[in-house]
This record gives sequence, structure tokens and C-alpha cells, in this order.
Amino acid sequence: MVAAGGCPFREYGMGDSLEQGVQMQLSMALNHGIVFDFVPVTFSDFNSHIVSLGVGVACALLAKLRARESGRVKMDGVMFACKGTLAAALAARAFVEEADGDSRLALMGLGTDLTQGFEDMDEETAKACRARLNIVAMNSLQDTNVGHGDATVTSLQARAARAGGTAVFVDVEARLQEFGKFGNPEHGWYPAAFRRKCCSAVKATILDELGTLVGASPCDVTATGSASEDGREAALPAPPVPTPPVSAAEKLSRRVDYDGPARSRQGPLMLNGLLKQAGQLNHVETKVTLLKDFVGNEMFVAE
Repeated sequence: MVAAGGCPFREYGMGDSLEQGVQMQLSMALNHGIVFDFVPVTFSDFNSHIVSLGVGVACALLAKLRARESGRVKMDGVMFACKGTLAAALAARAFVEEADGDSRLALMGLGTDLTQGFEDMDEETAKACRARLNIVAMNSLQDTNVGHGDATVTSLQARAARAGGTAVFVDVEARLQEFGKFGNPEHGWYPAAFRRKCCSAVKATILDELGTLVGASPCDVTATGSASEDGREAALPAPPVPTPPVSAAEKLSRRVDYDGPARSRQGPLMLNGLLKQAGQLNHVETKVTLLKDFVGNEMFVAE
């Protein structure tokens, strides 16, 4: 997730309450089969400069994508919103240029018109993106920041399709009762979905769309739990056969001392033999090395 715009990065782990973040992640994993990871920098870390944010976060995303391609990490897609559009676009376009085989990337954008980084593509780049990207841009029909009306819907659908995706719209006016007593939240519709309990159904709509995009599915806790329990029981080793107790004298008599390659039983008084061996050791004088001599050694002189 790009931690910018209205993405719920604070609710899912980058906020003041780590416990709340863990609970939100666990609930989402169980109900939708999704877990969020973050590029842990925000708009303010770049002095609120949107181009710096876009380039910096895009570099981090591209590094993660390269690690995914080499099989070192798991990453199904990138979620972004509004100010994070440029970062997602730059990383996705760089990924498309480097990708091999049938590798693809899912992009989920909230409250975005897909202009930054997507609109300026030439036809060759757009064709390459359609072959590698699965994009969903999710907006409110009544969000005046993105635009509203049939013309906006048509243009956004065309822009998304050109880059390899589709535009999905939520009729917020028809679901105002789910947003409480605040009226139409305009561009704040998707942040409200993750922050207000009354908007849980809207949040579920967003996460269902994201789950479909990345191929996730809810966890069957009952089935998974029973299967894992059965597996653990089957994997348990047989209990050890109890052995009769052994006296302390017998344990001492079983000790073995090593004298070179040959083994010989020494009985319970091994300490005498060890002391005898210690008396035959040669005394070693301590050598003092000054720090200046150590640093001046030719092994540490740069060529």
C-alpha cells in the first residue's frame, strides 16, 4: 500500500495504535484473504512535494517487485489513492518494461482519475501495460474532486481500459444511510469507509473488489483449524519408551574420555586426568600489539 492520500495506512498498522492495526489486519485476512504491507513513508516525509513522493515511493515499489520476480517475497498488487497515483504509475511502468514471461501486476486505485503517470503514455507503452497490468479505479459517482456525471464516467473508463483495467463506481448517494449523519462525504467517501463503523458495508465492498482483483479468498477458520490439528496429530512422533532408572555411580562409570583418536574408559575420576594434561601445556607469553602498528599493517593499507 502507498501510504498517501486517503489510503487506510494508519488504520492498518501505521497509526498510533499497533493493537488496532493488528486487529484490522487479522479481520481483513480472515474475511477477505488480504494482508497489507506498506512503503512506510508519507506525504509529509517529502515536504508535501507530490513529485518527490511519487519518485521515492516508486523506487521502493520497484525494488519490491524485483524481489517478487526473483521469488524472494510475495506481492500480489499495489493499493494506492489520490496522491499516490504517480508512485503506482511510475513503478508499474518500470515493472512492465522489465517483466518476463507471463508475470502480471494488480493495481487498485481509490479516489483517483488515473491521470498522473497514466494519461501521458504513448500507444506502445499503453499496449505493454495492457499485457501486464490489471487495474481497478474505484470512485464515487458523486465525488466532485474526480468529477461526476456521464462524461466523467465515460472518460475514466476509457483511461482505465487504455492502461489495462476498468473503472468501478459506488453510488454514494444511494448509500448515504451507511455514512451516518454526515451527508455526502464527497472525496472522503473511501477514508470514511475504513474509519467509521457505520460504513463497514462500504469497506466490505472495497475489500471484496480488491480480493477479486488479486485472487484472494476468505479463510475458512473451522476447516483450516481442524485440518491443521489433524496434521499436527499425524506428525507427532511416537512417545519414547521409558527406560529404567540408573544410579549416579553407574552414570559416572559410563563416562568416556577422549585421548587422541582412541577412546578409553577412565571411570568416575576423570578430573585427575584432565589436571595431568593441563600440567603438560606450554606457557604462552602474551603479545601486546599497539593500535598504531595494527592500523599501519600493509594488509590494511588501501591500494
